[in-house]
Amino acid sequence: MIWAVLAGCLWAVANTLTIFAVKDIGLSIAFPLWNANSLLGILWGTLLFNELRDAGPARWLGVWGGAGIMFIGAALLAVASSAHAPGGAGIRGMMAALSAGALWGTMYIPIAKRT
Repeated sequence: MIWAVLAGCLWAVANTLTIFAVKDIGLSIAFPLWNANSLLGILWGTLLFNELRDAGPARWLGVWGGAGIMFIGAALLAVASSAHAPGGAGIRGMMAALSAGALWGTMYIPIAKRT
């Protein structure tokens, strides 16, 4: 039960951060950034739960190559688009979106630990 509550708390804080991200940088920029949670899911699954233990080199290249492409694309979009935000709102919005993604990606650890 405690693991489900912890995961729910991480989810709630991440959802709150999305309000600031959308307000500061807009949905089209924030969305790819907070989807960094998929990158963390790959990282945590590999490091903490040994999910790629029997994978061959092609699978590793596919997983990490795809993750790298996702990261580079989101970063380029954020940097290019944040220049249009007023004042320091672009950086603040990017940080809120990335933090939300980090919390969403991390919230799966208590869920996976529980099973």
